[in-house]
Amino acid sequence: MSGDNCPDGLIPVDPNSKRHPADEPGFWIGLVIITTDYNEGAYTKVGIEWVNDTDMFTVLLRHYPNLAPALRGVANAFWPWTKVGCE
Repeated sequence: MSGDNCPDGLIPVDPNSKRHPADEPGFWIGLVIITTDYNEGAYTKVGIEWVNDTDMFTVLLRHYPNLAPALRGVANAFWPWTKVGCE
């Protein structure tokens, strides 16, 4: 799908997509790294705090701040987002 008709650089998401974030290999690699090496021997205290204070909302908004209107009022970043003028 093209984002050409969306304001502020928002890209529409296919609501019929069957993909789940856990389908991505990077998800599983990250999970293994975090569960086996997630300690102050592998990370600095600041790094651990940064990971602990980060959730999917902060990742999305850090990289795509224009998604803020679509994420407003959504309890879980993996649930359907609020529709915003990209019809």
